[in-house]
Amino acid sequence: MDRTEYEDQPQALAQVVAWHRSFYGHTKKDSMETWLSPQISDQFLAFPGYSVLRQDREGRRGGGVAILCRSEIEAQRMSMPAGGALETLWASVSWRGGRPTTVGVVYRPPDSPEASSLEHLQEQLRAARCLGRPVFLLGDINLNVLDAASPRICRYNSLLSELGLVQLVNQPTHLHPVPTALDHVLTDQRDPVPEVEVLPVAISDHQPVIVTARLGRVRRPPEWRTARPWRRCDWDAVCLEFLGADWSAVDGATDVNVCVREFMTIWNSVFDRLCPARRVRVSRPDCPWLADDPALRALMSERDAARDTWICLRSPESKADYLRLRNSVKSQLIKARRDFFCDELASGDRRDFWTRFRRISATRRPRPAAAADAPEQAAAWADELNRHFATVGSRIADELRQVATEGRHAQRPPTVCSTSFQLQPATLPELCERDGEAEVTGQWQ
Repeated sequence: MDRTEYEDQPQALAQVVAWHRSFYGHTKKDSMETWLSPQISDQFLAFPGYSVLRQDREGRRGGGVAILCRSEIEAQRMSMPAGGALETLWASVSWRGGRPTTVGVVYRPPDSPEASSLEHLQEQLRAARCLGRPVFLLGDINLNVLDAASPRICRYNSLLSELGLVQLVNQPTHLHPVPTALDHVLTDQRDPVPEVEVLPVAISDHQPVIVTARLGRVRRPPEWRTARPWRRCDWDAVCLEFLGADWSAVDGATDVNVCVREFMTIWNSVFDRLCPARRVRVSRPDCPWLADDPALRALMSERDAARDTWICLRSPESKADYLRLRNSVKSQLIKARRDFFCDELASGDRRDFWTRFRRISATRRPRPAAAADAPEQAAAWADELNRHFATVGSRIADELRQVATEGRHAQRPPTVCSTSFQLQPATLPELCERDGEAEVTGQWQ
């Protein structure tokens, strides 16, 4: 059953009504059922905000079970093995694409054979357990579980134990003429155990039973991206590799496409070796307020189209149109984000809200250093930078000199920021002399 104080928690509670009680005042002793027939349409059932799943009794009056489910919770009817005289209805329930939960309702008429009904119940529970989802079964089985010493209850408890299920109702749900617990709640969830409450106010000769249980969390598949870790790249080694690479294929290319292809071959070979691409898992989720607002996504598409038009035309009118749409998108984004977090805070679990807020909205910042260590760390970092820039020129010069002595073809870097090199303009006779020596020895200096 459902009540008003749980209306504000649709995401934290499984607000599914297992309805096998009397309907519109129809009450029959020891037989609490919907009393609906196939001739009665769902449109005559006044339950605003709920969807209805029914399993009516056929052939005779009475009986029937139904599930009333909140509109924002997805519920799909499931097929189970035939139950004989047992009246059951099963549904797969999930909230916003989260992990599905199997929910069933059951009614066993008091005049039905007990042994066969329990066999059919066992078959359906076994089929529900085989799906690997949380299972909840609620209903009137007409067995008094408070009489634990009875042989029939011992067989019933043994059946539940074999299937890994527990029965949660331990208070009387049928008070007259003798207090008995005929309405059961069966589940395989033990951590945490769902809360069960038997309300003191009766709507028939059975007491209403409220079950509070969490629906499965939304588990999106992980998103992966392939990227190069540029921050960890050794740029000195990259420059050295480019300086020592053989660029003859690029210089000798006569077609621009061949030139680009040869250049990218050298480029990719260097970075594949020194900065290989890695498959990275995206830890921060996308903006959920965009997924539920098609109007905002359409406005963003209009903004992108207006930007493309402005880039092509470069007219004052196209620029004004683009700026207007851009400002409109900004304001709508702020409003959608604010509404999303307000709804999450008002209707969700506040313990989970701040975790989601930090994951989605909070900016990651590096941990600040301690006050006592800050001056020393700043000085050490400054010294490291000074040592790097003071030695980079001489280090590259030594490496280039070593490459030249080994006989490999190496190009001189176009720009060198160091006092180790002094650039002087060369005269024409000097260039001719160097060119002649290179032709004789086959080496460039």
